[in-house]
Amino acid sequence: MSEVKTQAKGSPEFSLHLTVIAVEVLLRRGVSKSNAIAVGQEIAERCCKNLGGRAVYIPKNMAAQTALKAIAIYEEFDGSNYVELAQKYDLTETWVRQLVKRKHQEQRRAV
Repeated sequence: MSEVKTQAKGSPEFSLHLTVIAVEVLLRRGVSKSNAIAVGQEIAERCCKNLGGRAVYIPKNMAAQTALKAIAIYEEFDGSNYVELAQKYDLTETWVRQLVKRKHQEQRRAV
């Protein structure tokens, strides 16, 4: 990552942070280092160009994370593994039961 920091030297902290995050994700996905750096820098440049100077609120994305967790729990549910799913996803058994029930009702309404 020192290449990214060197190449982005003098960049505002947000731009550098965004570049580093993008590069890390791309590298984990098998993109070559040079391509990952180029794409990461382009993403940061575009964000700065489009959002620069604005006060932008960046949510923690909790709603999406909760929805994805609920989908995963429902897909892994086998009819009796409430306790295991609660432990795996760091939730209470009651919460897992509620998620499964809610997803089940959504599935039935969709049919």
